[in-house]
Amino acid sequence: MEELVLHVQPPKGCAIVLIERPLGKPSDPNWVATVSPMVSEYARRYTAKVAELRKTDLRIDWSEVTVLDGPRRIALRRSELIDQPV
Repeated sequence: MEELVLHVQPPKGCAIVLIERPLGKPSDPNWVATVSPMVSEYARRYTAKVAELRKTDLRIDWSEVTVLDGPRRIALRRSELIDQPV
C-alpha cells in the first residue's frame, strides 16, 4: 500500500483504497485497488503501478484489518506517509 501511494503521489485529499477480494483462482490477487478520479498524470502512474503489483503481490494479509461492514479495506493518503504536509 505504501509503495503504491508513494509511487502515485496522489493529490492532497485523495486516498488510495485497497479492498479485500474473495479468493478466486490461486493466480488471482485477493485485493482490488480504487482511487478517486485524478488528472491523467496521476492516473497513468496509478494504473501502471496497480498492474505491476497485481503480478508481483498477489496476496495481502488481511488478518490485522478489522471488518466493519462488508469486505475489509485500507485507505491511505500521501500526507500520512511524509513528514511534511502536502
